[in-house]
Amino acid sequence: MSAKDTIILPEDATPDSDAELIMAEEELLDAEEELIESELWEAIPDRQPAPFIAGTYDADDLQANLAAVAVANAGDLQANLSAVGVAKTEWLESIGSVIGVAFVSGDADIGTSVTPLVITKGDTDFHQAYASAMIAGGTVRVHQGGSPLMIAKKLKVEQGGGVVMIAGKAKVKRSFIGVLFAREAELAEDTRVLVTGKGAAVISAAVFGGLAILALGLFGGIAGHGRHRS
Repeated sequence: MSAKDTIILPEDATPDSDAELIMAEEELLDAEEELIESELWEAIPDRQPAPFIAGTYDADDLQANLAAVAVANAGDLQANLSAVGVAKTEWLESIGSVIGVAFVSGDADIGTSVTPLVITKGDTDFHQAYASAMIAGGTVRVHQGGSPLMIAKKLKVEQGGGVVMIAGKAKVKRSFIGVLFAREAELAEDTRVLVTGKGAAVISAAVFGGLAILALGLFGGIAGHGRHRS
């Protein structure tokens, strides 16, 4: 974080309540996220622009701006204010977009977007977004977002929500969860979980068993599908 992102209080002003401390913490987090996003945009190489409307479109590095694409196959895919039916990519960034189904063999960064089904092999950052179901092989970081179903190796949720969350390790703050099953869970006092323990284990086992098979099948299909680059 640069000096311009530092919050300086006047000498005669000190936080006098927990609310003010929380507000200051949120401002710092927002400033840090803006800095990371700006650096990320600068580091992204030029991509091939997607047509305004397209059926199936293949590219090594694809950028969809105000576009509608039925099926997008790309090494890297960035969607800005666009609609994509099916995205098959190694890396995904979605901003203000709707993606029906996203198959990502690497990492995904999803912000202010709606993605009914997200399956990633790597990590997923989920900010002010919604997914009907999310399955990740790595860490899912949620900030002001939610999904009825989340399955991940690790879950870090702040100001989020979900019906069923399954993870090896879970860290949750200021969130609401229906069922949480994790071998190791760290829950803040401002987090509410309705079902944990043995009850969650039974529910999670039933849910995870079917979806794990589905995820493996889908990824197997992606791996066996040869892609043609334009």
